Amino acid sequence: TGGKKSQNRECSTVVQKTTLFITRYEYANLYHTYTDLYNLFLAMKVHADENYEGLELDPVQVVFLDGHSKSHMDELWVKLFRTKPTYVSDVPDKTCFKKAVLVAPGYTSPLSIFMMGKKSRKLGQCNLPPGNQFIKNFVQEFKQAFGIKPRSGKPTILLVSRHDYVAHPRSKPKSGTSRKFENEQELLGELANTFESKGYQVKLATFETMTMQQQIQVSELL
Repeated sequence: TGGKKSQNRECSTVVQKTTLFITRYEYANLYHTYTDLYNLFLAMKVHADENYEGLELDPVQVVFLDGHSKSHMDELWVKLFRTKPTYVSDVPDKTCFKKAVLVAPGYTSPLSIFMMGKKSRKLGQCNLPPGNQFIKNFVQEFKQAFGIKPRSGKPTILLVSRHDYVAHPRSKPKSGTSRKFENEQELLGELANTFESKGYQVKLATFETMTMQQQIQVSELL
């Protein structure tokens, strides 16, 4: 105050890149991770240069304000934004940012069901809120980041198996996972016998044992 710099405002390092700060909540949940990813994508679009028209994302730095453990979802951040996010605890003291952007939490994302218009849902409608005009850009950017190409070959029937699993390092082993097939092998065999002769291929996938890249590669066959 008074035109004088306080001691706390002295910078030992100034980050020139646009830096986006975000707090994740349900960080090990795929749906909630997508709401966070989309919010950050929207923030980049809003703060991009006015001449920005393409799908290539500008170089940015992402800082997680939370202290969550690692999870399979981390791969999505690295692939999509082409940068490894930094935890705020790893940011050196007296670091300043030339352009800092605070990203809204995932619960407020246009992709969140909570933001789809509760009144509209009661009327049997579903209105797309402001921000979803960029969803096509987001999908294209996601496909490009993960090398997703147009489907070809035989149509696929994918049976997704669910086993007991550990969602993240701080969680306890999850037992009694719901929505499991009691006759998984029997069902797989019946699907193969019924549909493979009709030109379909039948596959089994256990997502909790796969990386995000592997899950996407399997899903893109559908």
